[in-house]
Amino acid sequence: GFQIPAPRGLLRWKREAEELQESAMQSRIHSPQDREDFLRMEVRPVLEDLAAAYWSTAPPPEDIVAFLIDTLTVQYGLALPQSGALNEAAIGEVTDTEFRIGELKKQVKEQAEKLGIVIDE
Repeated sequence: GFQIPAPRGLLRWKREAEELQESAMQSRIHSPQDREDFLRMEVRPVLEDLAAAYWSTAPPPEDIVAFLIDTLTVQYGLALPQSGALNEAAIGEVTDTEFRIGELKKQVKEQAEKLGIVIDE
């Protein structure tokens, strides 16, 4: 029979959503204590390193964002993000990602309601 093609990126979104659900099951953050430990042991040290690098630079950098990106790439070996205007593919990816985030937020809210948990937005 005749099938209407899925909107651009929808099939990819569905596949990524399934992968995300699977990875969420394997996530290290299962409880408020896990979240606190993650923030304290992994996120906070990175933020402290960035703050120390910024405040130890004299004079302080004018372009804070560029400085933080440079610091992350040097200290943590991260790849430089793409620069310049977004191309059509990137714009489509952003749109798909925003849609996916909205759908996942709905799912999280529905599951939380089933469990009797109130989520602040």
